[in-house]
Parts: sequence; structure tokens; C-alpha cells
Amino acid sequence: MTTAGEREAYQDPRVAAEPDLGVKRALAAIAELEQRREAKRERLEQLRRERDEVSYDAVLSNGASPARRHLDRLLGEFTTTEGQLLVIEAALKSAHLKCAAARERAKRSEAEGDAHRVLELGGILRSEATAAGDALVSYRLHLEAFLAAVAELRGMNYGPPVRSVELQVERAVGTALSGLKLSPPAVLAPSNRVSMPTIAANLCETIEGQARRVIGGGHEAA
Repeated sequence: MTTAGEREAYQDPRVAAEPDLGVKRALAAIAELEQRREAKRERLEQLRRERDEVSYDAVLSNGASPARRHLDRLLGEFTTTEGQLLVIEAALKSAHLKCAAARERAKRSEAEGDAHRVLELGGILRSEATAAGDALVSYRLHLEAFLAAVAELRGMNYGPPVRSVELQVERAVGTALSGLKLSPPAVLAPSNRVSMPTIAANLCETIEGQARRVIGGGHEAA
């Protein structure tokens, strides 16, 4: 169960704003000790005033007069309070050292967390780079086969000129990679309506129609 002083310490803005639990506890200890120190200082000031008020009567009275007894009590409490204040001051020094150590641990913990994330990201970079490299090689091989088929078709008077298809491929590549902003804009602006499957579908629609007409009617390809 927390004391009223501890609860008040945790309401201190310095404590409330601290995210790290270890540093928060250290700051709360500092705040509580500062509150105790201020209370002791106020009590010492009050004792000084009371001492000054009774000193005249206590010194001039004979024996154990009420004023004398009151002054003795004040002096005793004054000495005790001064000692307690010294103890609190020493405790505050230790609390500040503990707080600095807690901050250093928090900083080191954050740095270690970042370092672990860096290692994790390094693994992602390696795996994604390997996959991207493999995909690029695969894309190049598939595209070479695709354009070779277009060239062979054109040699048989089927389909559009090879350069026309190459320009469509360039636009398809630009469309697929446009969001990455890796290079200056291509000569042909990207279009969401252009993709490799779309190019192939349009091309096949033309050449397959030609081929079916040839097969069905015996006509030569245009």
C-alpha cells in the first residue's frame, strides 16, 4: 500500500511524464524526498521563530520555569530536525545518482532494442533482395521468351510489329514500378490499363483470330 507522500510524488509532472518505469520510480523517490526536505525546512524556520520568542523569558527566569522548559524542548527538536534534514539531503544525493543510473539503463535498453530491430531488418533485406533478384531474372527470361514468340509470329505475318509490342511492354513495366519512384519517368507514361497479361490478351485475340480464319477458311495470314 502506498503512502500519501508516495501518491503525491507520482503526481509530480516530472514523474508522470516519464515513460520508463525504472526512471519513474527514481524520480518519484526524488520528488518525495524533496517534499520531506521542504517540510523539514519549514519546521526549522518555525522552531527558529518560537525560539526567538521565548529566549528572553527563558534566559532571565530562574530554575525550571515554563519558558525554560519550552526553550529546552524547542532546542531539542531543532537539533533533531537539523539532523533529519542532513539525512534527507544525503538521501537526495543518492536518489539523483540512482536516477542517473536508471536513465542510463533505459537508454541502453532502448539502444539494444534498436540493435535487435536492425538485425531483424537485415534479415528482411537479405530475403527480400534474394526474392527480388530471382524475380527480376525470372521476369527477364519470361520476357525474352515472350518477345521471341512475338518476333516469330511477326515473321509469319501475324500480329503487330515487334517494336510496337516492346513499347507496350515498356509501358507495362513503368506502370508496375511507378509507385517505387526509382528512376525518372519513362518516355511512355504508365497506365493502369497496360500490363503484361493485357498485352498478351490483346495480342492473342488478334493472332488467334487470324489463325482460326486460316484454319477454317484456308486463307493466308494478313
